[in-house]
Amino acid sequence: MAAYPCGEGPLQSSILNYAAGQTIANGATIAIGAGGTVCVFTQRAMDLVIDATGYHVDGASPTTFEPKRFFETRPGETTFDGQQQRVGCLEPQQVTTIQIAGRAGIPASTPVVVVVVNVASVMPIGPGFVRLFPCHKPQPGTSNLNHQDLQTIANNATIQLSEARTVCVYNHRQMDLIPEVTGYTR
Repeated sequence: MAAYPCGEGPLQSSILNYAAGQTIANGATIAIGAGGTVCVFTQRAMDLVIDATGYHVDGASPTTFEPKRFFETRPGETTFDGQQQRVGCLEPQQVTTIQIAGRAGIPASTPVVVVVVNVASVMPIGPGFVRLFPCHKPQPGTSNLNHQDLQTIANNATIQLSEARTVCVYNHRQMDLIPEVTGYTR
């Protein structure tokens, strides 16, 4: 599947790859095209859900960096700064708070608005999903990552920070979880 600004024609690269019968999520940043629209191209018939989770405004100041692991459940594995590591496998239907601001050079006091997160579920017990959301808001009804039993899979998401400069993660099934932040926008 490809998504692109309407009026510019389909891109040569995809933003989502899938197999027959698979439910899968993906995050992407797409420019707005003619008439304020985004166009979608698929090669096969499918049911498709598109959720807009935010937008960038003129003058926004994005900052990117090499991926930094902010949270790690697995024994023997570490985070970039030694915080929130080796916490153990997450239980089903658990909500976990991850401190973002004040780490990896992300300002703690200036208005960081969103972070770009690559989140991986590792060996989940059963098919399910993962949701990322600002901790001060209710959980959304959408997922950022869908997985099968024992499947290790990752996805990218752009998530608003909470008022406390944190991100919450809900995991539907028992799993190890690895979120890595790759940038932020003020």
